[in-house]
Amino acid sequence: MTEKLPYSQLNLPKYHLSAEDGHYSPYASRDELERERRDNLRPGSLILEQQYYGVGIASSMVSELEKKDVDDGGFTTRMLAMTGINSSWYSFARNSDVMSRRLGLPKMSEEFDGIAYSETREGLLQKCNRGMFASAIMAGYLYDMHEYGIKVGERAREVALGKNLGNTSLSLACLDVVDTTKHKSAFDAQDLAREHSLRLIESSRTAADQIGTYPSMAQFAEADSELMVYWRRFAPNEAVGLLNRAVEGWSEAKRTFGE
Repeated sequence: MTEKLPYSQLNLPKYHLSAEDGHYSPYASRDELERERRDNLRPGSLILEQQYYGVGIASSMVSELEKKDVDDGGFTTRMLAMTGINSSWYSFARNSDVMSRRLGLPKMSEEFDGIAYSETREGLLQKCNRGMFASAIMAGYLYDMHEYGIKVGERAREVALGKNLGNTSLSLACLDVVDTTKHKSAFDAQDLAREHSLRLIESSRTAADQIGTYPSMAQFAEADSELMVYWRRFAPNEAVGLLNRAVEGWSEAKRTFGE
């Protein structure tokens, strides 16, 4: 009898989110200078710019989570996972010519020469930090390419961003269960990661019922977006403080180095 191999991938469906309702779009600005700046952007650049800022804010939050414990009951990692998987879908699967795109599950347990090696929360969080940081850089490149009219390779960069962001989001979701896989076989550990990731995809789809729109990274760049309002109203104080510090750090960087 052939032994079943541990799960290593998960499909992100092309029809993950509704085709019409519940999607975020940038709000009109009341600031005259900002309206003028936006008018000078290429069509489609504003949402890419906000995505870049949003992934940067998310990266700052994950970086702080790696450095110190934040007692928020897992709110931040779960919300970032949902937000990231939806943004992954926009870039990676929504306009795909196939019915689904494959994402990589985090390796919760591996076996070498009969010896099992289990992932730790610290190790997985470190991988999440690196993945979100890389996604921020990729989102910045994508925005620059679009704004400067560089068409060659733009779609490839968009797909690469979506895949990396999706993989990182699955890892963030599995932080909730990584400590329970220590004594499991590689197959059982990966089966748990798969089941938890499937629940992430479902919760990211239904989150709009509570938030008012599908959570996405671009919404972190808009202080009054449905996601930001929801976070301020319902998140534990520790998660609100984490978000505020990340936003302020990003805003300070923009003031220092420009747009």
